[in-house]
Amino acid sequence: DGNWISEWKFHEDNVNALCVSPDSKVLISGDDDGIVILSDISKGGKEIFRFKAHDSAIIYLAISRTGNK
Repeated sequence: DGNWISEWKFHEDNVNALCVSPDSKVLISGDDDGIVILSDISKGGKEIFRFKAHDSAIIYLAISRTGNK
């Protein structure tokens, strides 16, 4: 109904891309600094893994239907 549920803050820069795993358990996010973070949705966004994926901004993210790519 438009009410704010929660806010997750785990990136230091602007988030440009979001993707949810096929099982709806993991949120993948990418930011202006080229950082990609995997977060556990069921645990309120607890960070699972973080890595520098690119030297410039992450603009797009995608995951395969099986979740293995």
